This record gives sequence, C-alpha cells and structure tokens, in this order.
Amino acid sequence: MNKETNKKRWLIAGIAGLLILAAALAAVSFFGSDSFGTDESAFGQDGGLLGTIRNARIDRLLATVKKTDDCPYSDEDIDSAVRTVKESFQEKPWFVSLQKIWFDEKESESFLDGYHLCEQYGKSDILTIGCDYYVYQSEGAWQSGAYDGWSVILTRESKDREWEIADQGY
Repeated sequence: MNKETNKKRWLIAGIAGLLILAAALAAVSFFGSDSFGTDESAFGQDGGLLGTIRNARIDRLLATVKKTDDCPYSDEDIDSAVRTVKESFQEKPWFVSLQKIWFDEKESESFLDGYHLCEQYGKSDILTIGCDYYVYQSEGAWQSGAYDGWSVILTRESKDREWEIADQGY
C-alpha cells in the first residue's frame, strides 16, 4: 500500500471518529445529561437541546401591544409583565412552548371587569397578558395540543414591585 492511500485512510478514519464524537455529544445534549439513570422522561427535566432552543425562541418572541394614550400602564410596565410571563413558560417542562404573546388594554379591562382580585389591587397594579401556547407531548397534567387565548393575570403590590402571576387560564 502506498503512502498516499494510507494518508487517505487515516483521514477518513479521523473524520469518522469526529462525526461519531459529535453525534454522541449531540445526543447527550438533546436528551439532557441529567436524564440518564433517573426516573425522568428521556429528555430530562429541561429537555436538553430542545429546552434550550425553546427558551431562546421564547426570549426573542415579540409581544403585540394594543393600548390607548391614557392607558394606566407604561411601556415598561407592560414589558415587565410580558417578561414575567415568558420566564414562567421557560420554567415549564420542555414540551410546553409559548407561541404568541400580547397585551390588549380593552381585552384586559373586559376580562378583569368584576374579577375577584380587582378589589385588592389598584387599576395600575393588575393586568392580563394573553398568550397562545402548544403542548407537544401529553405528560402528567399536560395534555397535548394548542391552547389559544390563554389569559395570565398578573398583580403587583405597587409600581416599584415586580409583577407576579396571580392566576391563569380561562
């Protein structure tokens, strides 16, 4: 066998080894390194690569905002509430993914009209963020499918406090 053929074989063997190593690393990342040897799902609690990709997409998801000039919430208030809802979805299992998020002042007012928590909070300290999300896998209490028009009710103690999720659904 000549030197040139031998070099080609070593090069092919090296590339094949790198591809196998890359595939193994991708599998560990994809399945979540914390899932091996546990009773959790095959993807681990955070979903490995899928959870990471989902969370990055949620971070970049832009909220649609519809409000009037005399809206009791500033742009910063709404941004903060949206961020709270996004973070809550990032903490959910990897197979639950936020698809769309919005604030509509009229929709929020209509929903909150007569809502039991409104008596405890001032008008500028309770609001509703709307969202659509999708569950890719039925597991436990999660049933697969699309959830459209989900309402997330957020409250805060005062303007200088963070928004907290008080209720959701409907």
